[in-house]
Amino acid sequence: MYKLSNSKASCHISSIGGACGAESVANVWKTHFQELYRGTTDNNYRKIFYEKVSAYNNTVADMPLLTVYDILEAISSQKRGKAAGPDGIQTKAFVYGCHRLQVYLCIMFNLFLLHGYVPDVFCQSTIIPVVKRKSGDLSDVNNYRAIALSNSVSKILETLLFDFIETYAVDDYQFGFRKNHSTSIS
Repeated sequence: MYKLSNSKASCHISSIGGACGAESVANVWKTHFQELYRGTTDNNYRKIFYEKVSAYNNTVADMPLLTVYDILEAISSQKRGKAAGPDGIQTKAFVYGCHRLQVYLCIMFNLFLLHGYVPDVFCQSTIIPVVKRKSGDLSDVNNYRAIALSNSVSKILETLLFDFIETYAVDDYQFGFRKNHSTSIS
């Protein structure tokens, strides 16, 4: 029996998508989310984005380097009390970290920008299924939506990149990277 819980309710269910047992249930979620997200197409947008960024970054001298103040601002804008990502480090570790930590983050993030490389660990997240309708069939995988728990340090980097993308490289029709805009219908 599996326990699903959130801040408002909890319940026990015996199977998900017809699967019983921890390994079988994990495989059901893995298959479900792989199929769900594999269906998205690139439509050449990635290439267009890289071309826009490359046009701005003709030389390293043109590259806008991050400052320690940028890091501090990005850290202070993070939401508190969120679940830790795969690395297990809470956001408050960065919020209450010393100035030296901010300096090291600044150096590391600038190296990422200068070399155009981000290690794979920064792209990892843990996918958690969350019930859409509590009154619906809790054993149906389609009654769940996915949330991704990212590492706190990745969220800080994303905040910095978001500011860069919003300022320099967003197409007029790209709503996913604009403040106060959403790609969802609901």
